[in-house]
Amino acid sequence: MLMTMIRAKQQHADAGNVWSETMPKVIGLVHHYPVSPPSRPSRCDAEQYARWCDHYNSADVRLPEVPPFPMADWDICLSSDMRRAAHTIRHLWGEGNPIVYSSALREVEIAPFCQTKLKLPHQIWSAIGRAAWYTSHRSQPETLQQTRARAAAIVDHLHAFGSDQRVLIVSHGLFLRVLRQELRKRGYRSSRASSPHGRIGEPSVWKRSAGSRIIK
Repeated sequence: MLMTMIRAKQQHADAGNVWSETMPKVIGLVHHYPVSPPSRPSRCDAEQYARWCDHYNSADVRLPEVPPFPMADWDICLSSDMRRAAHTIRHLWGEGNPIVYSSALREVEIAPFCQTKLKLPHQIWSAIGRAAWYTSHRSQPETLQQTRARAAAIVDHLHAFGSDQRVLIVSHGLFLRVLRQELRKRGYRSSRASSPHGRIGEPSVWKRSAGSRIIK
């Protein structure tokens, strides 16, 4: 029985090593271009705040005249299917090039933490809404655990592209923060020449060395 368990564990470890070797060695994370947000009321009730969030999600982005970095450095582009991310990647990659859009790369949605006609400062709605997400409060559409699982699933599927592909991912601020945490678990590290957070519209580059440990 003991030898059977040992062999089973070894087979699991070997499978993990094979899977690990197929992961892309270079991944770039890009925060979408700055948004031209709708006018924001200084104070609003729950309904007004939710409406402002909807308008923000459909707002245009401020496109630079030329892409801020050479796209020749990348082989595959993945992007959130939200408007601001989609406009960013099309400007970077070009309209005629293939882009993989995924709802799994969307920003963590924020919702009013309570339904009230009481008018609160806009910043209060946002701050408490994010705190509610962090504590997995029922007012939010997604819990922290669900967001982490979504990021893990994204990374899990990257091995399908193979180790020789350089993969660029365009997403959103909070989700990229969770995605960076997941990449660290898989042995990726941000290059010294690039900020681990990256500037808006420019990639932070993450590399994985051969044999680096995966923490599941």
